Amino acid sequence: MLLQLIVRCIVFLVSLNTFCYAARSNPNDDNRILKPEKQYLYKELFTDSTGFTRMFYVLLTTQPKPKFNQTLIRYTYYLSLDSLNKNIEYTWEETLATESKKSYEIHPPRANENEIHQLLPFPEIRRNKKINSKWKQTITAFEGWDIPKRTKIVSLYQIVVDTTIMFQGNSTECRKIKAFSKSNLGNGHSDFLFHEDYGFVLIINEINGITTKLELLNVFEKP
Repeated sequence: MLLQLIVRCIVFLVSLNTFCYAARSNPNDDNRILKPEKQYLYKELFTDSTGFTRMFYVLLTTQPKPKFNQTLIRYTYYLSLDSLNKNIEYTWEETLATESKKSYEIHPPRANENEIHQLLPFPEIRRNKKINSKWKQTITAFEGWDIPKRTKIVSLYQIVVDTTIMFQGNSTECRKIKAFSKSNLGNGHSDFLFHEDYGFVLIINEINGITTKLELLNVFEKP
């Protein structure tokens, strides 16, 4: 009986520890920006090498359940503010993000024309780094993108300056990051403006004559 009691206690403690670890390991728990109840509305301008221009409104929302131990985010595309107000979606996609005290990293929108973002630096910042700090990231494109499999993209990042912009009529302090990507399909460069409460308020990319600009318009609570 004593042996059975000891075994049961051990099983209970192991189960309790596993439960507590699982509860703590939800990557959404300590998010300050990527909270499921918040929504971030971006205006995107896409221009290709011929001068063709297309505009989207992209709504970023966090999904309650994480995936692969990362925050799962959803991008919903709208063709106009009117379609947004009427909830007429153009398309949508889900991808991953990471938010911690050390870093903030999001996979960019990559549906339709935005597939070009796979060749560019993904928006990220090392929060514990100082001005002029540099780092490198390497990703490999797999099946699902309209580029050759196993394409390796190497990106170099640098925090360049703290700057102040106007956002929704208020003076807002942001940190600027410059990044450069290199692959056998082209060299790109990106500028990111990061705010501690709103995430990336501006994302500008250029590669092979294609430019994309995503500007944060509004932050609001999810209905």
